[in-house]
Amino acid sequence: MYFNAAHPGPYNAAVKLKGKHIKGSPFEISVLQKLRYKAMHKPVLTFGSEGSADGQLSSPFAVCTNDRGDFLVADSRNHRIQVFDSRGRFLFKFGTKGPGRGQLNTPCGLAIDLARGRILVADAGNNRIQIFDSKGSPVSAVGTKGSEEGQFDRPWSVAVDEVGNFAVADFDNHRIQVFNSEGVFLRKFGSAADGAGDGKLKRPISVAILSSGHFVVAENGGSRMQIFDGLGNCVRLIGIGQVKKPWHLCVDDDDRILVCDYSNNRIQVFDQNGGNLCSFGVGVLSHPTGICVDKDGRVVVTVFGNHRVEVFDKT
Repeated sequence: MYFNAAHPGPYNAAVKLKGKHIKGSPFEISVLQKLRYKAMHKPVLTFGSEGSADGQLSSPFAVCTNDRGDFLVADSRNHRIQVFDSRGRFLFKFGTKGPGRGQLNTPCGLAIDLARGRILVADAGNNRIQIFDSKGSPVSAVGTKGSEEGQFDRPWSVAVDEVGNFAVADFDNHRIQVFNSEGVFLRKFGSAADGAGDGKLKRPISVAILSSGHFVVAENGGSRMQIFDGLGNCVRLIGIGQVKKPWHLCVDDDDRILVCDYSNNRIQVFDQNGGNLCSFGVGVLSHPTGICVDKDGRVVVTVFGNHRVEVFDKT
């Protein structure tokens, strides 16, 4: 039996034998979008150049998109966030170097709380997560330097779930910390890894959240990814021997994992079971650091080595 779906998404299917439903029929099946990443050979849009003027970048470390399709870029060594429209045109910026309210010191991670329209910034040099409104005005901050619960030692990445809870890759504390939408500490998992054991972490540099609520963590020091369940138990190891010094990662709408394979100068795509689906960007990317998928399915990558942003599409 063959089933041809016009579009990806959930479908109800019924199977009958001699006019009667077989066991379990009717049932729901999910049709996934065709894997597009194999066709992403060259960027369709490039913006940014080295410098400190509006629209210029210095070591961009992360990127995310809002519900309008704008790009937010962590302009790390300019100690600010810059916002561009979907065509790469500069819109506005926020943040200046310093430890004060709304100031930044080497911002390394970004996430959008879509439910509240808030922008979360991993303010690594100030050892805190700062929360801004959609226009870049400071709202609150979470964390101080240290190793206690709710403290950080270079928070490198932040990810937000659908209800506003957020997870932080606490880089030099070798752990992930989870907070509720108000910034109240919920739990932590991971510990310093001396070897290759699962459940331990060696400089976790990025965290993303699957639709199941599981966490995907990229270990810069361990050159691998791990998937943890919602309570922080290791479920699976991914990418061992396939990635080298990974940086940020993201997940798409079909829970495929896209990771910046930093030292191999490419993007790699895995399924959540650890299957390596494809890679792209070889010969184009020079040390990719940040990644997201926009509302149109384009892959947006910050390129550390070239101080710019590259946008890939299947065409």
